[in-house]
Amino acid sequence: MKWLKWALGEASTRSLAHLLAKLVGVSAISLAQTFWVGGVIGAIQVAVGAIWLRCRRERFFSNWRETKGALLFGLVAFALGPISFATFFSGTALGIHFQTGDLGVRSVIVVLSIIPGAFIDWIFFGNRLNRRQWLGVAIGLLGAWAVVGRPSFAVAATLPIWVWLSGATALLVAVNQGITQWNKKINPLRKNFWGGLPALAGLPLIFLFVPLTREAWINHSMITLTWLALIDGLNVILMWAFNVWSYKDGVSSIAIKKLVALGGNLVINLLMGVVLFSEALTGDKIVGVALFLLAFWLMRKREEVGG
Repeated sequence: MKWLKWALGEASTRSLAHLLAKLVGVSAISLAQTFWVGGVIGAIQVAVGAIWLRCRRERFFSNWRETKGALLFGLVAFALGPISFATFFSGTALGIHFQTGDLGVRSVIVVLSIIPGAFIDWIFFGNRLNRRQWLGVAIGLLGAWAVVGRPSFAVAATLPIWVWLSGATALLVAVNQGITQWNKKINPLRKNFWGGLPALAGLPLIFLFVPLTREAWINHSMITLTWLALIDGLNVILMWAFNVWSYKDGVSSIAIKKLVALGGNLVINLLMGVVLFSEALTGDKIVGVALFLLAFWLMRKREEVGG
């Protein structure tokens, strides 16, 4: 079960990425600054990927399938960046009032990507889940409902925007997991090179919203965001590599793999939220995590048989 080692590695790096996203959100004074963070991350991916491929004397372009898959993955990741940062942003932008999201609750909502992921699995890869695994999915959803406070449908409509942004994140994560399974033979550093290009190409967008003045660029917020982006760029390289390796080494289902990666990410994020940001450790959160761990056990049984 080599894939399990890589999936747990992805869980750890994904948790660090979520922590950095929250730090970016609370450090930013405008949403426009998130384009700068995303662009710096993309630049690091392109630079490190190019240096590595050059040192290994490997080709930058292998075939159109790999390149198209990496660019598509990077485009979805580019869209994920501002959404993730906006989840933790506090202030008003585009006429919308944002408030800082709960790191632990957001993590559980992102776990909902197992549902669209399962349908992507079924439609595009022919991997159907058995009854036990569908039961695991249902219990996982029940856990997510518990974590957000067991809202009724009427109350759900009034939930803060960061909850809905977390739901959008779940959908995009499922799409990218499907792209990864379809393009799993790609060299991880080549994936970083091509996948980082959309974010790098989107970097000039910041100049539409942030003026080229000393006051706008040389300040505590921009310096902090730049350092966070540099750290996050290196972390994203590892996260994408773990993501590819987990599919290369034998995992058969998007939903099963995500349950491992996102399950570990969920537990780590809940603990970080409580310890680092004084987020409440409520009974609903504890019940939600317990239900998710049960869902994880139900979903991974088939995978243990094949090893």
